[in-house]
Amino acid sequence: MRKYISLALKIITVICSVTGVVLGCVLFEKDGYSAWYKRLYYFTNLSNLWISIIMILAMVVTFAKMAKPKRYAKTIYLLKYIFTVSISITGIIFCGLLAPFAENGYNPWSLNSILVHVLTPVLSVADFFVDDYNLVLKTRHVFLTVIPPLLYFIFALIMGACGVDFGKGDTFPYFFLDFHSPVGLFGFSFAPPRPAMGSVYWLIVFCLLVFGLGALFKRFSPNKEC
Repeated sequence: MRKYISLALKIITVICSVTGVVLGCVLFEKDGYSAWYKRLYYFTNLSNLWISIIMILAMVVTFAKMAKPKRYAKTIYLLKYIFTVSISITGIIFCGLLAPFAENGYNPWSLNSILVHVLTPVLSVADFFVDDYNLVLKTRHVFLTVIPPLLYFIFALIMGACGVDFGKGDTFPYFFLDFHSPVGLFGFSFAPPRPAMGSVYWLIVFCLLVFGLGALFKRFSPNKEC
């Protein structure tokens, strides 16, 4: 029964994730973006695509008869753990930091936004605790969870330095990655309308959050470290 519940969760997760990303690309003009592909510059959509691909591969591992199934399964389920943490961070940051301070007429609770920011993260986490990983998570695996946000930070840094528009006339995807703001990478500001700190400090906070979430998932994962 557990296997079938996990399979259902994976299918629904992929449907929600892909539908949300596609809807966002189709409705790019309505949301104020200059081009549909600009939406793929954001960690939200990238993390949704990552988890969708991994969910599909996990289903393939479940049903396909591979030459070395255990070897493939361990790699895929390790990636599933890493990207489940990434999609969870997407949901946490959106609900706790981005949605409450949405401005410029942006509706944070549109259908495509709910699909990629809320439903996909919730379903992914649910599947994490239902699925039988066939992989014992170890402490060293927790450190791997910070790789996706670190890579995205480097990506955003390079794009911003090159002056690339993220779709709304800005050279940054999120306000905490605005490297050209008065606080820049390492500064602080207590001026109105709200206190601000440099992007590097935001990165440190997010990496600590990712690491803590990864440790929490490991602690309560279906297969625990011996």
